[in-house]
Amino acid sequence: MIRILLAVIVVCLALVIQNVAFAPDPLGRAAYKVVEREEPDPDCITCRVKLVLLHGNQRIYATALNYIGTKTGTRHSNLRVGDTVKCKFFQDRLSEDAGGYDLICGDELWNGRLTTSGGNEMLTIQKEVLLP
Repeated sequence: MIRILLAVIVVCLALVIQNVAFAPDPLGRAAYKVVEREEPDPDCITCRVKLVLLHGNQRIYATALNYIGTKTGTRHSNLRVGDTVKCKFFQDRLSEDAGGYDLICGDELWNGRLTTSGGNEMLTIQKEVLLP
């Protein structure tokens, strides 16, 4: 009986921790963990980085820009395997806030909103898979 009670407590704690870790912040961003990354040709400016992210019970297959314009030039995507990043999901990628992307990850804001500028990572979701 004690084993069953302990198992229930462990499961409940795991669910609480998962909900806190993936709960959105005031900007609507939630935690996403990068678990796979496929490097494009390093000389290809228009290529996209293929990524797999975990979010809650979802495995998300997405692409990110390989080269990102910044105020001082360009940079490569900074998303690496093992990183946990704060991203905002947009239901409508064609909305003004989304700028053509499904996820915007990062901290760079303009007028209190996430931007599609060089300080953030912009991703397009290809496929979502629910985990068992």
